[in-house]
Amino acid sequence: MIKTWNGVRRIAFIPVWNNQVDFEPPANWTELIQARAFYDPDAASGLDLSLQRYLQIMSSGRAHIEGAVFPVVEASDDDTMGAALNSLPSNHGYDLAVAVLPHSTGPHRGGFAWMGGAAVNGVSDFARVAMFDDRELGRTQNIGVWAMEVLHIVTYFGDLYNVSPQLNRFDVMACGCGTHPSAHTKSHIGWLSSNAIKVHPLGKTKNYTLHAVSLFQPAPSWRATAVRIESKNGPGHFLVECRLTIDEYDGSSAVSQGIVSEGVIVYEVQGETEVYLKTPTALRAGEKFEDESEDLIISVTESAANGFVIQVKSKGKNRCVQLFEQIKSIKLSLEVENDFFRRKQLIAELARTQEKYRALHCLVLENPATEVVLTSAVASLSEPQKKSEDVEQPTKSKCDKKNKV
Repeated sequence: MIKTWNGVRRIAFIPVWNNQVDFEPPANWTELIQARAFYDPDAASGLDLSLQRYLQIMSSGRAHIEGAVFPVVEASDDDTMGAALNSLPSNHGYDLAVAVLPHSTGPHRGGFAWMGGAAVNGVSDFARVAMFDDRELGRTQNIGVWAMEVLHIVTYFGDLYNVSPQLNRFDVMACGCGTHPSAHTKSHIGWLSSNAIKVHPLGKTKNYTLHAVSLFQPAPSWRATAVRIESKNGPGHFLVECRLTIDEYDGSSAVSQGIVSEGVIVYEVQGETEVYLKTPTALRAGEKFEDESEDLIISVTESAANGFVIQVKSKGKNRCVQLFEQIKSIKLSLEVENDFFRRKQLIAELARTQEKYRALHCLVLENPATEVVLTSAVASLSEPQKKSEDVEQPTKSKCDKKNKV
């Protein structure tokens, strides 16, 4: 289950090395880790390369870390994670820990996370990263690796690189590089407001102005961080977002490799970690994405300040209409059904369908001035002798007429 991250998380950072394969680490190793975690200014560019800075920018100020760097641990085998955890004092007070190795070269060295298992020395979620990528300790590990592993243990959000084609450098959880997470990832871990992703009504053509994901969130009310289009052929959906190289993370810099191209990207979401990139090169003004099987065309019509204007044209049947028709059908069944237990099943089904209808903001999308009355009296039925005439019928409205078949 994915957890949101809003506020401070306390992390124990533990320097650990394997005396069987590693050279003895530098004397200032704990100071290097302290800087990397909390404040790490680059001498050449002045950019802060720290994990703290990365998290604050990605989350638009929602996520922070605090904690301590513990004494260096000398492990006698490749179980560096176990040695690090067991070195903590009994009263350490942390449930999150990160073991920091000298470098990532060789087996049992790459970034890794353990979540939701049995606690070790009081720590339930822990990860492994490295200070450097090379044995010579000259090439600092990308902060994206630290971010990916820490996001795993704090939010339980999984890797996005186990599908193809994957998001790659359009999401840190796919690449371990220093770029921004996608709107998909940010929304799951609580880094976007509830209205940041606009839901496009199927069967309609609408224009949207996209606010680049790398900009501070939330977007202005007249913009969208992303647009969601429900799939006509399956349970998933499409997301459309804008990516620009306007900061040191999505742009190439001392802290990040940057995204592969600027513009509008489209990807299909079939599950929390089943995310498929549909536009390997981001779309620019005058370009479009088309999926004939979905009757979907997404056109980038023009550039906007720090974003793009897109037009979404879908010929699929409006999901709101489908749900509304289901609601009417269930109510008709209730009118003629006298079996008490079957009526209870229908009432539960009506409640579920009604919740889906509201979750998609159907009322708002269709007509914000009107509302379909979805028979609250039906949900209160509990006696087997209730007759169909006891069921209150919905009040007619403009929305009823619009959706009438």
